[in-house]
Amino acid sequence: MCPLQLRSYRGGLPQARLRRVLEYMQVHLDQELSLAALAAVAPMSPYDFSRLFKQSTGLSPHQYLLHQRVERAKHLLASPRRRIADVSQELGFPHQSHFATTFRALVGMTPREYQRQRGGE
Repeated sequence: MCPLQLRSYRGGLPQARLRRVLEYMQVHLDQELSLAALAAVAPMSPYDFSRLFKQSTGLSPHQYLLHQRVERAKHLLASPRRRIADVSQELGFPHQSHFATTFRALVGMTPREYQRQRGGE
């Protein structure tokens, strides 16, 4: 599990609600998490939740989720025997190409390059 690092912003979600939502996201990284489902964890309207979540974290709920999935992928890819397709599926990406594109955008290299750099294949 990736540590929850929260920036300090004025306003935003109350810390208890934010922590509850972030923990929920960590547990359900492999699932499609809609804005409505995340807002229900808070509990609040999707519009207010989205606005306050971004105010609290600096990222939209979707962007935060992608960042967390990529962080988990980095840990999984440290194992040279882990297949990239399996990691992609395990983290809830609908297609391996979407996983690779997201990973490269956030890390600066492809999952395969990252795995090789970490001693894989």
